[in-house]
Amino acid sequence: MSDIVVPKLNNNDTSYTLTGWLIPHGAPVSAGDVIAEIETSKAAQELTSSGDGVLHHAIAAGAECQCGDVIGRILTGPETAPRPEAVPAQPGQNPMITEPARARAAELGISEARLHGLGTSIIRSKDVELLAQAGSEATHTFSRGQRAVAAVVSQSHRTIPAAFAAIAVRVDDALAAARELGKRHHRFVGLSELVVKAMAGLRAAHPLMFAARLDEHTATLAPAANVGVTLDLGQGLFIPVLTGAEALTCVQIAEKLAAFKIKALDGAFAAAELQGAAIVLALHNDPDITLAGPIVFPGHTCVVALAGTRQELTLDTENQVRPHKIANISVVYDHRVVNGRDAVAFLRDLKTALEAPATLTQIGDPASC
Repeated sequence: MSDIVVPKLNNNDTSYTLTGWLIPHGAPVSAGDVIAEIETSKAAQELTSSGDGVLHHAIAAGAECQCGDVIGRILTGPETAPRPEAVPAQPGQNPMITEPARARAAELGISEARLHGLGTSIIRSKDVELLAQAGSEATHTFSRGQRAVAAVVSQSHRTIPAAFAAIAVRVDDALAAARELGKRHHRFVGLSELVVKAMAGLRAAHPLMFAARLDEHTATLAPAANVGVTLDLGQGLFIPVLTGAEALTCVQIAEKLAAFKIKALDGAFAAAELQGAAIVLALHNDPDITLAGPIVFPGHTCVVALAGTRQELTLDTENQVRPHKIANISVVYDHRVVNGRDAVAFLRDLKTALEAPATLTQIGDPASC
């Protein structure tokens, strides 16, 4: 016998929803078969069988569960016969409504007939929220994703004593290098991609910026520069992770971010794509944004924010007035782990890398990135 255990799917959530069993109770399964779907506030994750046997449902579809919960078992040998009373009822023609969705519909006064009218086979909480928003002009119902964001923000402000620092960076050369890369590789490459590359390259020199605080005496240092990037394209806030970003080229980072943006529009992320960040880049790069101070996400030491690019007139070394493109880059950091001197040193190294971008955009052959 082997247990089906709920994995850690999303740092933003304390509970998940078992949206459905994909194989009936008492049916035979083989190793690798997809047997159930778990929903978080950000993504849906399929669970697979770890071995051969007979599937036993320990909880019903629609129930809430947490990381580490046993939601079912793969039975082998004489124990495979399921208890008759545990066999779920056969579904009818109507769609399956998860228990959280049913409870939320009751709170909002939405009838089951209206839920059936959605035309989907499984009705989740987010479907109820969308239906409520479509039918009401006087109120706004927060989505499950926004409620998860609220919980993380509250936890961050409650538990992390954060400090703030910012630096102005001349980005003329970085923008020119990004444009040249884009032309050469027929990809859009922007300042964000170069900032990700520069941040990832600073892990060895500034390991505490990529650390996770364990207790008053200890922090875990990240073995790789996994960089999360905030994306909010109108379907909720997502933070997909560029795994091993220090080994990626700027063009590879651009390709991955482009794919992430498409998924952010559809809300189609797999849970694994939202896990494992050691540091986060928060994009606030609207041209009119001059400075940003996002929260430090629980489990992280810092978050870096890229503000918009503006043009300023500055004096050069010969006291001549020259126009320059400037972007402010800020860092919000856990003051229990990092002191101001360390944060400023990190920002200065980031500034140096971006103001001399050749090391970011050239690996080996100058024609490559």
